[in-house]
Amino acid sequence: IVDAGRIRSAFSTLAEWASKNPDSVIHGDAHAGNLYLTPTGKPGLIDWQVLQLGPWVLDVAYHVAAVLDVADRERNERSLLNDSLSNRTSMGDDMPSIDDAWDIYRNALAYGFYMWSITHRVEVPIRNMFFKRLGSAVAHHETLNRLGAYEFTNRRRPKFSTSVFFLSSLRSGFHRDRDPVEIPLLSIRVTHHPVLKTTVVPDEQVPVMPTMAVGVFDAFEE
Repeated sequence: IVDAGRIRSAFSTLAEWASKNPDSVIHGDAHAGNLYLTPTGKPGLIDWQVLQLGPWVLDVAYHVAAVLDVADRERNERSLLNDSLSNRTSMGDDMPSIDDAWDIYRNALAYGFYMWSITHRVEVPIRNMFFKRLGSAVAHHETLNRLGAYEFTNRRRPKFSTSVFFLSSLRSGFHRDRDPVEIPLLSIRVTHHPVLKTTVVPDEQVPVMPTMAVGVFDAFEE
């Protein structure tokens, strides 16, 4: 079980950095399920609802860690990153060195990990597969620690917990049943809406990229 407080802290740090480096139009959700091939073999992407301005490395890190099995990623991720740099450079983009790119790539892995830690509207086996791939990458590269989100050693167990679906534009959510990937969120303020019968999560409590609006968290009383 991963402490969601660490994920939230790491993502906040990454989001702050990303907001200052919007150098590309990025897809924002480039996992394997959003890829397709045309009858002639040309690749494409679907699901553009989190299209945003952001650092190129967010799409690259997310894509590599999500589409490859753990062993394949570990063998090939640096060479794939170098290929991405070479392609962008050949098109006239001013790209960092491979060493500098590798450094920010290791941090950027937190983005995809966060995206799948908040995803509930997908079948559990698929969700767990992506969470395992992305979580393994984050653990391998010590991404959360690199972003200053160190592990807590004295956590109290919650009295109760419930999953909360958060939609920024509506400021409301829908209760979800828990599943094997449980991510308890520490110290988030929630209230119960008497009419909607849902849990309302204030926008300012949830770290998001500039155009992201969707997340799922487990909230509890301490």
